[in-house]
Amino acid sequence: MAKLVTSIVVLAILLVALLASFSDASVVAHGKLKVTFSKYVNKTANGIAKPPAKVGVSDTWSSSSGSASGSASGSGSSSYAFLLFALQKCDNSSPWTIHGLWPSDSSSEGPQNCGGSSFDPNAISSLRSQISQDWPSCSWSHTSEDDFLAHEWTKHGTCTGWSELTYFQQTLSLYQQGSWKQYCDDSQSECKVQVNLH
Repeated sequence: MAKLVTSIVVLAILLVALLASFSDASVVAHGKLKVTFSKYVNKTANGIAKPPAKVGVSDTWSSSSGSASGSASGSGSSSYAFLLFALQKCDNSSPWTIHGLWPSDSSSEGPQNCGGSSFDPNAISSLRSQISQDWPSCSWSHTSEDDFLAHEWTKHGTCTGWSELTYFQQTLSLYQQGSWKQYCDDSQSECKVQVNLH
């Protein structure tokens, strides 16, 4: 019960921080919790390029309030260093839309497929119009919206330790506040921004 209460408090603080107005385009602060954005550096053909330093991060953030064990809100649980906010363009003339929010560590995009509750389209029914606009399935993927969202939830969302609704709300909130835009080049078709929680 104590873990559940702690998880709820952490999620509430995170939600307040993400929804707060930004005085700096790349930093959200509420109490001791901060979220910073930085350009994510992918692996290159010449070797592995590490992601940017996690400025201000004193320790790896864990989805289960400091422990790699247990679960929160029906999802799997896993430790990770940061979240990778992935954006895409469905075609060259379209605006940036959400691809997903992926728990990651310093050497890879992972953990993945952490188990827990299955995707339930009814759990996010209140977000449907916002999802259709900001998180669409691109027509070239030949994937329905529900199949795309189920994939994102199963592969990535279950590893955050959040409920399905919270995962989609947090991701939409990051997109709408817009601090990620300074890291995305309009000439590209995909963009990944590192989101550090500290």
